[in-house]
Amino acid sequence: GHGLVRADLAYDYLLSDGGGGGGGRPNPAPVPTPTPGGGNCVDSPLGWHDSDGIMFNCEWYGSLNRCEKFGDEFANEGYTAN
Repeated sequence: GHGLVRADLAYDYLLSDGGGGGGGRPNPAPVPTPTPGGGNCVDSPLGWHDSDGIMFNCEWYGSLNRCEKFGDEFANEGYTAN
């Protein structure tokens, strides 16, 4: 999933077939916004949270290494924090 996306990986994804790039003109990469935990992350889709509820959103995953620890779990709407 891609709930919380690193900006450098987001651009590569958008250029791939998964991002609709399909060899044509690439879609622009999302604009990274800093999270309280630091790093360049994007809340995508906007307002995303995991399957356990709204408190487990991109801001929550962006601190205390939670994205690294739990980011591949708790999918919601087809997305995880990683």
